[in-house]
Amino acid sequence: MNLDKIVSKIKKYLKKDSLDESKQEKVKEIIEKLSQKKAKLKKEIKEAKKDSEKKQLQKELEAVIKLIEKSNKLI
Repeated sequence: MNLDKIVSKIKKYLKKDSLDESKQEKVKEIIEKLSQKKAKLKKEIKEAKKDSEKKQLQKELEAVIKLIEKSNKLI
């Protein structure tokens, strides 16, 4: 699942205050996918050779971390 789809799902859930059981499970799955993406990005940052590439990956990593934090608040 790409990052844009994950972001749109999280935004949809953030608009609602309470989540039912099935949506909580979906959010947990999304958090798991985001955690995997976070680990992958950290690895890519270490392997990146250009500073511009590292900066781009770092921005994406920061966005993923924020999404994980906001998603955890929902549960």
